[in-house]
Amino acid sequence: SSNLTFNLRNAIRVTRDDETDWVKCLHGDVVVGVERLKDDDHQLRLYQGETLSATFNFSPYNPGYAPGYRGIHFMSFAPKCDYLTLTLDGWAYYEGNAREELWLLDISKKTLNPIVIGYWPLVRAADYPVQSLRADWSPDGQRLVFGDEWFGLEVFNLNTSTRSRLANLRNSGWNPKWSASGKWIA
Repeated sequence: SSNLTFNLRNAIRVTRDDETDWVKCLHGDVVVGVERLKDDDHQLRLYQGETLSATFNFSPYNPGYAPGYRGIHFMSFAPKCDYLTLTLDGWAYYEGNAREELWLLDISKKTLNPIVIGYWPLVRAADYPVQSLRADWSPDGQRLVFGDEWFGLEVFNLNTSTRSRLANLRNSGWNPKWSASGKWIA
């Protein structure tokens, strides 16, 4: 079993060697390797074609109490393979008090930064979820939508680095998706 079990969007899992998962963007020559290191640390290697173009060592912004419980559970390439999102898991049952995190790899600028640190409820029970940050890309690759019925839906704009509320708790669902036209979110 793998500590890096995750779902993919706009990518295929190429291979797994030792503790490194390798994924390739479906629409380009970008390949990413993510390795789980000790103490919740990770290493990401970015290849463009056959060339290693960047390496990033990073740790969750909010590490969990027990080492080994923080991991990437969702990766998604933008439609043009110019960005990659990484979502670190964030269920209180899994991580103690850790929040879910959404990281953004800007492939052209070769930067990796946390862009959204999810919320947690005021009262943290053993198995209470935190804000879901499994983001879906807009067709133009410039916006992300994420959220759930417990925290509402939000849109993150890459051009302005801003978040805006799309729907409140009563009108939200799970795993929002952009329409092909970019006019609608389901």
